[in-house]
Amino acid sequence: MIGEELKALSSNLGIPLSTVEKDYAISWMLYDVRKLGDFIDLTEVLEVLPEKFKVKGVEPDLNSLRNRREHYQRA
Repeated sequence: MIGEELKALSSNLGIPLSTVEKDYAISWMLYDVRKLGDFIDLTEVLEVLPEKFKVKGVEPDLNSLRNRREHYQRA
């Protein structure tokens, strides 16, 4: 992940850039989750992410995400 993407992630999450850089593995995982959410098990990832890494003001619709996951599992 390049510096600009780290800054954007920090801004989108409302957490300090130093925290994003310090917790690089978690922030990288979250970046991938947001980018590739249709293709991975997003529901389980969202359920275990620490609160500080969840996107502020966004409540995931877990039923919708589960339905999407089931759709891809059947395909």
